[in-house]
Amino acid sequence: MLLTFMRLPGDGKPAFLVRLGHQYAAGEDSALSRPVDVDLSTLLAGYSISSVVEKTLTGNQDWEDYVKRYMDWTGEGNKFPRSESANATITLCPMEIRTFEIVARVP
Repeated sequence: MLLTFMRLPGDGKPAFLVRLGHQYAAGEDSALSRPVDVDLSTLLAGYSISSVVEKTLTGNQDWEDYVKRYMDWTGEGNKFPRSESANATITLCPMEIRTFEIVARVP
């Protein structure tokens, strides 16, 4: 589900804040509760994606920076792994919400 699609102010290059959510819980439905791959380029018809950076839920800091500063109180290590790919396809797991800053260009 597309939760947020907002154009960000910038230096001329189009940038967007995109927040996606998987609305089903694990085990809620045999088909709809599975992880889903989303191609972010389908959200930006007429643009070519230059970069995709995952942000925290609020969109105010990079996910990677947040994880580096996260205090591990349990001693179990990083509980927030992300598998990123070189393209604009991301995976959403059940009940997960992820936020991205997408910089694009007009082809």
